[in-house]
Amino acid sequence: MWRCGGKASLGFPTGVAVDRAGDVYVAEATDQRILMIRPGSHVAATVAGTGSAGYNGNGLAALSSQLNYPTGIAVDAKGDLYIADTANCRVRVMPAADGTSFGQPMLTQHLYSIAGNGVCGSGQRSGSAALAQLWNPVAVATDQVGDLFIADSGDQSILELPVSSGSDYGTSIAAGGIAAIVGEGGNGPYLADGMPALGQTAELNDPEGIAVSAAGTLFMTDGSQHCIRAVPSSTSTVLGRSMQGGDLYTLAGALPVSNSTGLGNGTRWILTRIGDPTGITVSTSGTVLFSDRSTQLVREIG
Repeated sequence: MWRCGGKASLGFPTGVAVDRAGDVYVAEATDQRILMIRPGSHVAATVAGTGSAGYNGNGLAALSSQLNYPTGIAVDAKGDLYIADTANCRVRVMPAADGTSFGQPMLTQHLYSIAGNGVCGSGQRSGSAALAQLWNPVAVATDQVGDLFIADSGDQSILELPVSSGSDYGTSIAAGGIAAIVGEGGNGPYLADGMPALGQTAELNDPEGIAVSAAGTLFMTDGSQHCIRAVPSSTSTVLGRSMQGGDLYTLAGALPVSNSTGLGNGTRWILTRIGDPTGITVSTSGTVLFSDRSTQLVREIG
């Protein structure tokens, strides 16, 4: 048995991440904190959060910073820890070293808001990412160059915060800015597969998990639509399927199809039936693993 800061249990673990040293980080949503477990240790130490829900400022020591239902976490190649501070409608970072990141000077073991102004919604998203509105961010992921991806469940979309200006997944984003790259911002018509990842043909419904492969393919769980979706950054073959860069594909699970009346209320299942997919990751070999909450299974696509 291992102990958690003097107790032998977790509150409500909702996210997990591992850094290159093998340290395991756990998001305890109801205990309002992030824990770390060293390899071989039997003790989980708090590294961020006070245990009291709220928001008490930017740039404070991580152990003095309040969180509010932190759900998803990720660690990048530098060891920076990203936190989806869900009920605060912000994404926070605890840098591994002193320096400047996303336009802010930062100190190690301090906590900084890099996306979201604390007003929950899907309105302001131009200019600085820190001044933008988020709406219940629940998962975060980073790619190999350090770009940050956010599953914004309230807005049913995937957002990107790049480290440098450019065009990703068909969307132009300035450094320090933020933009939706997947989704249409609501519960619209789930029309087709292999269409542009942004706009009316790109419905998401309860995206709770995101992951990015080494090749830059973005994978996400689509809980209420019972499927796993994929968006490649460029035209390529993804797990045996040819995909156009910037388009949205159903990798596994439910795919709506038209019936004899022309209505899209039929269903074709790709690979397997999926219940309620939540977390997702990509292995070093390129296979995709995801958890299915309603069937209590972890599944692999390879």
